[in-house]
Amino acid sequence: MFVLLRRLLLIFLCLPSGLWAMACATTDDLGQVYNAAQPPQRVISLSPHITELVYSLGAEERLVAVSEYSDYPPQAQQLPVAAGYGTVNAEAILAFAPDLILAWPDKASASVLQRLEASGIRVLRSDPRDYAGIARNLRWLGCVLGQPLRGEEQAQALEKRVDELRQKYSQRRPVRVFYQLGGQPVFSQNKDTYIHQAIELCGGVNLFADALAMAPLVSTEAVVALDPDVIITADDGSGMPPWLQAWQRFSMMKAVREGNLLAMNADLLFRPTLRFVDGTEQLCELIDRARQSPAADAP
Repeated sequence: MFVLLRRLLLIFLCLPSGLWAMACATTDDLGQVYNAAQPPQRVISLSPHITELVYSLGAEERLVAVSEYSDYPPQAQQLPVAAGYGTVNAEAILAFAPDLILAWPDKASASVLQRLEASGIRVLRSDPRDYAGIARNLRWLGCVLGQPLRGEEQAQALEKRVDELRQKYSQRRPVRVFYQLGGQPVFSQNKDTYIHQAIELCGGVNLFADALAMAPLVSTEAVVALDPDVIITADDGSGMPPWLQAWQRFSMMKAVREGNLLAMNADLLFRPTLRFVDGTEQLCELIDRARQSPAADAP
């Protein structure tokens, strides 16, 4: 609370009294400076994670359009779709007359966004890559969208939850984790991904952390040879996915012997939002379940 009050006091002291509730000076994730005396009125979100963060901040009334797959919270699905996945059309964007575009800095849309900026529309880019990045996004988006207090409160709450999870699991016995993406072919996650950060925070050891690709293609033989303590995948909540059941034929693996073929909610670990901490907590519980198995003690 004292940290929050100090930050707010500094903001207030630097602003003329009439602008305390409105003015914003901040930078986005690419270091672009943003200064404005008033919050934007017509905002387009070009990434599902940005849409979710805007709703978390209570600034959804400023949204005039979103990107494809902006499906959370459910009411976001009622907004017009201004762009598809990886496809941004300048004319379609201009039809909504936005005064601010919030985008993920992917290469596919870079040239179109530059054209929109050249036309006079402000574009800010959100690219949180870890827990600290999510907290930072809550702060700078809160500033931009006229919700600095809410942004600060949510950022501090996120940081507190992450610290609590780290303290809870950091000293527990390591568990060797194979995180599987989808069925065939089999992919995993390396150390440059959200999933790896969550596994590490939970006291797990990501077996494909050192792979060169962020989502490395792995062979069944490689997984069997590494003999994980637990195999975790994401699903839609309808039950154990068939690709997870397929490992049961390898009865010699520790994860199979101990019944540690586990699935979790896919929506919680693939977007850098407040729900990512919910996903981390769920992942920690699954890893801790495997930690209680005799297989986790084996060399």
